[in-house]
Amino acid sequence: MKQWAIKRGDIPEALKHAEQLFQIHPTISVYEEVRSLAQQLGSWGQMCPHLIRRIEGEKQYALLMEIYLLEEEIDAALNMVRHPPGLAGAWEGSPLSLRVARAAEASRPHEAIILYVAGVERLIKARDRKNYAQAVEYLSRVRELYLRLGEEKAWQSFIADLRDKNRRLSALKEELNRAGL
Repeated sequence: MKQWAIKRGDIPEALKHAEQLFQIHPTISVYEEVRSLAQQLGSWGQMCPHLIRRIEGEKQYALLMEIYLLEEEIDAALNMVRHPPGLAGAWEGSPLSLRVARAAEASRPHEAIILYVAGVERLIKARDRKNYAQAVEYLSRVRELYLRLGEEKAWQSFIADLRDKNRRLSALKEELNRAGL
């Protein structure tokens, strides 16, 4: 029905069907469809807060985080990571929190560092060379952020401490050395 309405050029009807689909199956892709159609009609500014409140009410926090990232609401995403509804620490080091870190690099570099470090710690704790390699990728981003901030000494202290805490993990040390960290 929605696609047929779009083909006919009936955007209000297509939006109605997209909203119904979002109520039945709320996903980021359906959200993007609703947003696109509502923007065409100039009603997105009114509709967006209602959709977000609905998702909050249904406690669909992962979807809400995805929406914050899509809408470039970095502070809202950071707040959700720092003060997660439900379980404390639920987002620490998660792939979604690492996406928030990436989005926060430009405007909130210190926050990004904190999120990356949590991800690194989670990966190291999980062991396995593949996890170490991923941790090293995040550590490279942390180094870039520290250097961009002019905090080279803080970086040196951090990486020395990390190496010391994990001195028995030879595979991790090899990955760090390979990356020049």
